[in-house]
Amino acid sequence: MALLLLCGPSGVGKTTIIRHLIRERRFHVLRNFTTRRLRQGESEREHLAISELLTLERNRETAFVNEIFGEKYAVLTRDLEAAFTCSRRYVFDIAPIFLPRVRGKFRTVVFVMPETVAQLPSQLQRARRLERIKTCVEEYRDILRLWGRWKRHHRARFVVNGYNKMRETRRALDAILMEWRE
Repeated sequence: MALLLLCGPSGVGKTTIIRHLIRERRFHVLRNFTTRRLRQGESEREHLAISELLTLERNRETAFVNEIFGEKYAVLTRDLEAAFTCSRRYVFDIAPIFLPRVRGKFRTVVFVMPETVAQLPSQLQRARRLERIKTCVEEYRDILRLWGRWKRHHRARFVVNGYNKMRETRRALDAILMEWRE
């Protein structure tokens, strides 16, 4: 079992972390889908027409489907099961509401949080993800409460990803990955 989960609010840098893990640490992203148009340069997801997703849901082939701002995000059950049992290292940005569904089936869940809540709107503004600005503070609070319930779990870790401090974030992640070798 080599599944690393990242849980954090919009704008905290989860996608940047995922790209680093793929490029520098030989991780594979857990295949996942969205009905929204892919962002420029986005390769962590695959686009799926809503009709295709509805068919997958009807056939009970989805592990979970999340709806955000009218767009859907999904993971297939077979891909999630493969990540649970495969020796390859996988990373996935998981919505907090789905953590209970995978409890005990992942190696580590990393709660990624900003230095300050004010960091989130500015990062979302720079990334032109304006629709997320309205909800990022609420997401931050929800995930902080969730961390309060998970912080004693032996597979849960907390990492602060400060603005322009990716080097420090990478070091913190490397320390977590060193635990995997033990």
